[in-house]
Amino acid sequence: MKPKISIVVAAYNEEKLMPRFLRSLQRQTYPKDTFEILIINNNSTDNTAKIAKEFDVNVYTYTDIQGCGPSRAYGAKQAKGDIIAFSDPDSIVPADWLAKIDKTLSDPRLVAIGGPAAPDEKNMAMNFLFGFYHGFHLLNKAFNKPILWGFNMAVKKDAYDAVGGINPKLLSSEDWDLAFRLQKRFGKKSVQYISDMPMQTSVRKQSDGKVFYRYAINGVINYYNYVILGKVKAIPTFNVR
Repeated sequence: MKPKISIVVAAYNEEKLMPRFLRSLQRQTYPKDTFEILIINNNSTDNTAKIAKEFDVNVYTYTDIQGCGPSRAYGAKQAKGDIIAFSDPDSIVPADWLAKIDKTLSDPRLVAIGGPAAPDEKNMAMNFLFGFYHGFHLLNKAFNKPILWGFNMAVKKDAYDAVGGINPKLLSSEDWDLAFRLQKRFGKKSVQYISDMPMQTSVRKQSDGKVFYRYAINGVINYYNYVILGKVKAIPTFNVR
């Protein structure tokens, strides 16, 4: 049976958090025979691939370019579903995630959606920071700027193919780039940030001061270049493990 939704997951040295992520996908209320999980193992040196295979999911090896964007682009090419959902192995997927994606994208006016990020470790600092993220996304939405989180987004496959998919040359902000190109092709309201579709994600970037500083600076530079200036220029990302 052809899957309705393909979940594409780029993975690099994620043996610690991969089991948590895949268990959350096992708890989906969406019928199990209507979705597929594609883990794209991107040059991992640990047991990422071995652990993923233990959960009986599709594991692909991609070695050409190190990076989330190129890996997601490769994974999308393997997808068989009518909808491609993107997530990351350091996330925790809510049980109704796929059901909500399917229901929301049944609206013919929509081609792509994304939801908020929520911290997997809740404390005052993280609640404030992720609350700021959410407010920032809502502000961009008000100005028709489709800033979506790459680990919590979904796009109709025919629309994805129509714009050429993810740009594999972008090592960061490939999610923003895809959303903006979809909006340009299909209209201002075709790509939406959905407030009631949150997903928990690791706070490992935010928990280390030095790492978070670099992560924040990179984000500001990418936002200025891409959203303000309209330049398809994303600086290389970095891995935190």
